[in-house]
Amino acid sequence: MEGVSEGLRARRLGLAVAGLVVLSIVGRVVLGRGIPTPWIAPDEMIYGLLGRTLYSSGRLAIENAHSDFYSLTYPALIGGPLAWLSPDRGYELAKALGVVCMSLAAVPAYLWARTVVSTRAAVVVAALTLALPAFAYSGLLMTETLFYPLLVLVCWTAARTLVAPGRRNQLLLVALVALAVLTRLQAAVLVLVFPTAVLLSGVRLRAAPRRFALVWAGFGLGVAAWLIWRLASGGGTLGAYSVAASGGYHPFSAVRFVFYHLGDLVLLTGFFPAWAAALLWFERRRLSAGARATLAVATALSGWLVLEVGVFASRYVGHLAERDLIAVAPPLFLCLAIWLEVGAPRTFRRTLSVTAITLVALLAWPLRTLLTRAALPDAAGLIPVYRLAGATLSRQHLVLEGAAVLAAVVLVVAPRRVLAAVPVVLVVLLGAGSVVAENYAASQARVQRSTMLGPQRDWIDRSARGPVILLYGDQLQWPAVWESLFWNRKVVGVFPLPGAQLIGPAPGGYAGLANDGTVLIAGRPPPQRFVVAQVGLLVNGTPVADAGSGVGGVVAPWRLWRLDAPLRLLGTSSGFQANGDIYKSAAVHAFSCPGTLRLTLLAKQDEQIDLYRQGKLYRRLSPTLGGAPLKVLHLRVPSAPGVHGACDFSLTTTGLLGSTEIAFDPTVST
Repeated sequence: MEGVSEGLRARRLGLAVAGLVVLSIVGRVVLGRGIPTPWIAPDEMIYGLLGRTLYSSGRLAIENAHSDFYSLTYPALIGGPLAWLSPDRGYELAKALGVVCMSLAAVPAYLWARTVVSTRAAVVVAALTLALPAFAYSGLLMTETLFYPLLVLVCWTAARTLVAPGRRNQLLLVALVALAVLTRLQAAVLVLVFPTAVLLSGVRLRAAPRRFALVWAGFGLGVAAWLIWRLASGGGTLGAYSVAASGGYHPFSAVRFVFYHLGDLVLLTGFFPAWAAALLWFERRRLSAGARATLAVATALSGWLVLEVGVFASRYVGHLAERDLIAVAPPLFLCLAIWLEVGAPRTFRRTLSVTAITLVALLAWPLRTLLTRAALPDAAGLIPVYRLAGATLSRQHLVLEGAAVLAAVVLVVAPRRVLAAVPVVLVVLLGAGSVVAENYAASQARVQRSTMLGPQRDWIDRSARGPVILLYGDQLQWPAVWESLFWNRKVVGVFPLPGAQLIGPAPGGYAGLANDGTVLIAGRPPPQRFVVAQVGLLVNGTPVADAGSGVGGVVAPWRLWRLDAPLRLLGTSSGFQANGDIYKSAAVHAFSCPGTLRLTLLAKQDEQIDLYRQGKLYRRLSPTLGGAPLKVLHLRVPSAPGVHGACDFSLTTTGLLGSTEIAFDPTVST
């Protein structure tokens, strides 16, 4: 009867895990529906466009652009809906697939935990796996959604292989590592993680080559096949991330960032799991073979990921790249469960030394750069801290260091029965943090949609009657390029103008400008008759549509033009906001003078407006409203006499000024 009751209890707890997974999927899908557009640029757009092209043309590319290797399995996962369904439905289904995959990480975490701790503790490990604030990425088009469960499978298989290195386990480990690499090239570090885990597990050096021969052979063949493929394709060794292997790292900066990421690893798991793993090393002789293998894998993965991510972030990120660390959380959660089940052994000296490292790491954080709004897309675990403390440094220090000190005190003085409740408390706190993080991501994505796309995300497809090229002339708005490309399938090329730079492998190339403003692509004007240009670029065509105003009246910075002649820029403007407002000053640079600048200005109060050409005052206006809400001024400003080719106009104002027309006519001269 006791065996029957144990089996029944195990089945009930297994159903509880299934319920947690379903609850996670449903809850995350609901939260994810509040994210109206990709937030992290250009990563999300690149993965989505790679998947769309994979299913529409069979190539792992972005439309007609050559792109080096980013990922295979993730674009293959989300590409079908993006290629076959409408943009709106495809995007929602792609996000839902990511939610399902990331939530399924709880299943291997639970099954792995059952082999080394009680079934009840295994359920808690599964709940912790689902509670990370990093689950905010489940509502985004990010490889984390697939990489997270894959890494749990890899770690579980690695631990099993250490205990029972049979042919099946070894081959499965090699296959899963290969799958992880094809999902995210960061997984190449697993080739070093497993040998390190072998050494940490206590396997004799003489026995290791023979005992794990299939793993070494599989890793060797995999590396050779990868290198041959990369050489044959003409790509870099690390695909799109080959620049990371080009060197140029500053040793001191790299060490600092490794230390910062060590502190972040402890923070993102809620302190106790990392501390428990460290304390378990003092008790490893008491552990079962499976628990020792788990500890070895968790430690090896933690060490190599902190080193890899810290060094990379020191040069290419500049703040915490926490999202590259989250896969180590489930093995550390399991270490916490093991530590509690063996009685939470700790001495004052050991506990103090373990927690002191974390406190020093957090105290060393330069919060001015690590805990800022710009850093949050790469560190979802910091979003709850930022929402709680805001941008005030003193409050940030208080929250971070106060939490670390409080956790350390609990670890040192709390009795075992209190420590037994720590995993449940962590589930609640981390789970609440994950909801905060996902709501924050949704709010930021809504702002991004409003400022970069307007009310209709696919407004270009709706307005254009043929293929469209996009001209980009402002470095500060480059994410808007990717947003427009992601949502509008009629955009066939993106062309930064001289002086502008676009991050990522968008289709197209760099555009040149002839002296008269003619746009040249590969030496010739583009054949397309529709162009989307950033507001501020004056095009020789007929305006068809603007992106429009989003939430709060913010105007997205795009305008669609229909061309009747080869694409030519008549001029560029600055100081005119997307909604037409002018703050203090504005300017127009025309390419083909002589000509006339046409302006329609809206004076919103009694003010003085000075018009200049070639830097010299041309005309001074002093409009008075006389009780009216505004005064409309239709102005014609001829270019300065004797000026041919490029010419300049500018204006200054002492009050509130708007505009509805900015145009240059090179055919009229005076």
